[in-house]
Amino acid sequence: MSEQESPAEKPRPLRREAEADRLLAHLRREQRFLEESEKTLIDSGLDPAQVRALFARRRAELVALQGLPAEFRALKDRRRLPDPLVNLKGLGRALVQLRVRSGLSQRELARRTGVHESQVSRDEKVGYGNATIGRLQRVIEALDGRLVSTW
Repeated sequence: MSEQESPAEKPRPLRREAEADRLLAHLRREQRFLEESEKTLIDSGLDPAQVRALFARRRAELVALQGLPAEFRALKDRRRLPDPLVNLKGLGRALVQLRVRSGLSQRELARRTGVHESQVSRDEKVGYGNATIGRLQRVIEALDGRLVSTW
């Protein structure tokens, strides 16, 4: 991710199986809605090319989200490694992916790090942006990870 891009451009990783299931259901509903809306507009006499252009951005957003459930399951099944960490902006995403890949629940990570489960959920939701260095270190250790830097 370049420095110009906002963190919102890359969807955050899914954290739980239920999130993957909800996202898949949402994507199916959204796809049906787009198809029905396009058909209605085209049937009403609008130019098909203009109608498709009208919905192009939303379709691109949905395409970006479609891979998240498969990514989550590949991490969980240990068929995929977490994204490489290039700078600290990606640390939160990498920690979520590492937890999922290691098979730990948020509850178990909370137990291992000495915080409440809701704290782990909040940390993951904001990409560990508000976590202290000490808590980040405890999380990395609980996940049997290590942080290596090159300068």
